[in-house]
Amino acid sequence: MSNIQLRPVSNNDAAALQSIGRETFCETFAAVNTEENLKQYLETSFSDEKVTAELNDENSEFYFAVAENRVIGYLKVNFGESQTELKDNRSLEIERIYVLKEFHGNGTAQLLYNKAIQVAQRLDAEYIWLGVWEENQRAIRFYKKNGFKAFDKHIFKLGDDTQTDIMMKLNLNESEMAGIRIVEFEDKYATAFKELNEEWITAYFTMEESDYKALGNPQANILDKGGKILVALDDEQPVGVCALIKMNDPEYDFELAKMAVSPSAQGKGIAMMLCNAAIKTAKDLGATKIYLESSRKLTPAMRLYEKLGVKDVTGRPTPYSRCDIQMELDIR
Repeated sequence: MSNIQLRPVSNNDAAALQSIGRETFCETFAAVNTEENLKQYLETSFSDEKVTAELNDENSEFYFAVAENRVIGYLKVNFGESQTELKDNRSLEIERIYVLKEFHGNGTAQLLYNKAIQVAQRLDAEYIWLGVWEENQRAIRFYKKNGFKAFDKHIFKLGDDTQTDIMMKLNLNESEMAGIRIVEFEDKYATAFKELNEEWITAYFTMEESDYKALGNPQANILDKGGKILVALDDEQPVGVCALIKMNDPEYDFELAKMAVSPSAQGKGIAMMLCNAAIKTAKDLGATKIYLESSRKLTPAMRLYEKLGVKDVTGRPTPYSRCDIQMELDIR
């Protein structure tokens, strides 16, 4: 699993933010802009005064991506009046996602993007928007892959050079419009919760005592103990489920478990929708850290959890013989 971690940027990180901001911007744009224009932009956009003001802006948030105590990328999001153009209280702007070139392709940008999604959900934003230079095809492909669509253009000045940015938008309710939505558990979904989990477990492993216990009576063994179960509906039919199991543990508030998506519904991003909904639910309940268990045999699950930004942990007791990896996710 990845050792890349995300953390909020504080006022004490101003120098590090200036450094990573300048370095990543130069790596991305130095080859296609004049030295004079680049210098002018960097001096203005990453001055001590500008960076300090941005860090003190209550309607902006920065996050660092860190690997082995080295800052390798960062995210900046804006909301409310701090958005650079739309200033819509229903939206969140991704102003910057930058990663050092040597770390391109290792999932860092996706981790930062997923953090933006989590911030948007925390703020109950209806959509996310951004501007990306029309010549930055790598970035455009990245955002298109994540569901963004172009809706307008605007002019960006870099020194004396006039450039065109493509404005792109992601409707956070778009999946619901397509017929997929996440709801809380009701008794009528008990059979689906059981059968969807049994389907994947028996495909790779064998059912164990803890499986029978949780799936056989989710009300008593999950919900009545302070947990939650979420269900993904596609045209009102349950096609995915996951559970937040309350933990009596000084380190963790909940375990994210019993994640299952019907094979017929896979490839639609439902597992990520369930994870993001579970994270938001856990935060709303005051949680700060989530525990997860899995098996390295489940490659799609491993990729999903890596995108969320989990960190490996070891040595915790588990009731499952199939478990060969334990993880935690800081959701603060």
